[in-house]
Amino acid sequence: MPGLSTSRVANIAELGAASGSELRALLEKSPKIGARLIESAAEQGITSAQIAWARMLLEGQGVVRDQRAACRWFEAAAAQGDVEALNMLGRCHERGWGIPADNAAAARHYRTAARANFPKAQYNLGQLLLCGEPCVNQRREALGWHLVAAKSGYTKSMNVIGRACEEGWDMPRSAANAMGWYRRAAEAGDAWGQAHLGRMLADEGETAEAVSWLRKAAAHGDADFTSHLSSLLSERPEPELQAIGRAAIEMKKAAGRSSRKGLGAAAKPRRSGWFGAFGPTI
Repeated sequence: MPGLSTSRVANIAELGAASGSELRALLEKSPKIGARLIESAAEQGITSAQIAWARMLLEGQGVVRDQRAACRWFEAAAAQGDVEALNMLGRCHERGWGIPADNAAAARHYRTAARANFPKAQYNLGQLLLCGEPCVNQRREALGWHLVAAKSGYTKSMNVIGRACEEGWDMPRSAANAMGWYRRAAEAGDAWGQAHLGRMLADEGETAEAVSWLRKAAAHGDADFTSHLSSLLSERPEPELQAIGRAAIEMKKAAGRSSRKGLGAAAKPRRSGWFGAFGPTI
């Protein structure tokens, strides 16, 4: 459908047919009117509007942040079977956004969405299962979900599978398989995949190709990623790689970019546990 505008939105049905990107575009054009329209559509049971309204409340986008209300709206959309809402409801339970943190409830919602082939939920469930000191069965289930997501093209899970192959998580180590997964993620534009591929290429003496991928990674990553990359490259013996790390930090400083966006104080550190901290969660 053509881009929404406040003059064209005559009824709730039109909003109900809008995609999430069209609703976001409507908000950008007219935040106050757009917010009222989306809230009204959410109250009429339009699932896409319920999710959009919940995200606005969660992030404080154009409205006063209210995480508890956001969670209720995700619940309303999830009750209609929407997989994105189920995934976000899992996030609310895992992070304690508006409700007490409850990993068991988070896993339940992630698993429901994961079984409906939603890659973000497959990734989140895999990461949640790897937290702390997971047993063998949990690790196997986690890597199974990551493999499903990776095969569907989800780059964050490609990186996890790559690391599992590289470090031998309940499987024989395989540098070739690890590099293959990192390359798939890198070629899809993922900064973590580009960084890991560049690191492995440098280890094999392929400095020229490593430099190419690491420069791409430095250009694509956020401030937290850049800090991690700079720390990694500062320990390398190759002057070319050290220079990329220094240049990346200076570039991010000049741009005044920050990774503390959107959820602000609602954000929590990356998950950590048996597998260590690994990339930003979604």
